[in-house]
Amino acid sequence: MVPLFRWRNAAAALGLAVLSLAAAIGFAGAAIYLGLAQFMSGPAAALGTAGSALATAFSALAYVRLVTRLRNKPDQRFDGTTLAAELGSLLGKEATSFAASHARGTALSALLAGFAVGANPALRRSLRLLLKM
Repeated sequence: MVPLFRWRNAAAALGLAVLSLAAAIGFAGAAIYLGLAQFMSGPAAALGTAGSALATAFSALAYVRLVTRLRNKPDQRFDGTTLAAELGSLLGKEATSFAASHARGTALSALLAGFAVGANPALRRSLRLLLKM
């Protein structure tokens, strides 16, 4: 059972993160859109901007979930789940930096993945199952 103060601190941090993220997404979204608009049409640039905003939001939520699940025991050893979460966090940071440095390819791959999931019922079903986990 997680102590109340940890939940309270996590809720305060989440609230602050949401407000900060909203402001940052506004400015970063405008910058990303203007950058992508030079290489592609307006709707495609808007889609790429929205995709990067969603990826940022999901990363923040995953971080909060990881922080609330960690225990502060000095003799705690990493089990498989915690180690996988840490590895996933590191891979997420690497993917984010790669996507930021290759914005055009990221936007194009996100667009193609959206079309593939929208056109193929089996992929939609798989995505629903993944999101239910």
